Amino acid sequence: MSSSSSSLKQNTKQTYNYKSLAHLPPFPNTDHTEINLDNIKCLTERPQDFVDECMRLTVGKSGNNFKKITEKYKIAYIYHNKDNNTISIWGDKSKFNNVLQEIINHLEWSYNLLSSRNY
Repeated sequence: MSSSSSSLKQNTKQTYNYKSLAHLPPFPNTDHTEINLDNIKCLTERPQDFVDECMRLTVGKSGNNFKKITEKYKIAYIYHNKDNNTISIWGDKSKFNNVLQEIINHLEWSYNLLSSRNY
């Protein structure tokens, strides 16, 4: 009996109401990870205004890029914390690698765009 309840738990997919004003972290029964932007060498070698603009493009207008990634992978939330220079991700940890790769792709695109403009 315990093994079937365990497999039921594994097959239960969490759904989120992204439009709800109450949809804010922390989320119970949800995994969490962070990207520390201080550990991304190409960003630490640039002036702060470059990093700020890079992150603005990465997050997107009104958070649109993060919203798209959140909904595409059906995770709980992505948040850029400017105060501690991290990107926080809440959701199913089995999706984190794909989510992280999407964020990195946006970061690289933003970095390359700004670099090509001699920002």
